[in-house]
Amino acid sequence: MIHFLRIMKIIFIILILIIVWIYIINRHGNLKFWKKISKNPEFALKLISESNSWYIDYGKLGKPIDGKWDGPFFPRIPSLNATLKIYGKVGEYEKSQEEILSIFEYK
Repeated sequence: MIHFLRIMKIIFIILILIIVWIYIINRHGNLKFWKKISKNPEFALKLISESNSWYIDYGKLGKPIDGKWDGPFFPRIPSLNATLKIYGKVGEYEKSQEEILSIFEYK
């Protein structure tokens, strides 16, 4: 009986962690967007860097202090042999994501 309760407790904790993880993923960006750019990260980085809706932290600069920003997001950029920290400006980066996705559709 004690083993059964431990197993149920572990299952409950795992379920809670999965729910929290899904909530965080859905709250912080568009999962479809991040999956798509992971297939061609260099091109995506070029598009992101051309937009004022994004802040790319190439080092240890930290989160931008002006305005409200979501993130960090951590795309892996093989050409730089690095994982970057990218922040999106709330209310603006969502539109930029859609624009970038449409560019990827035509590429």
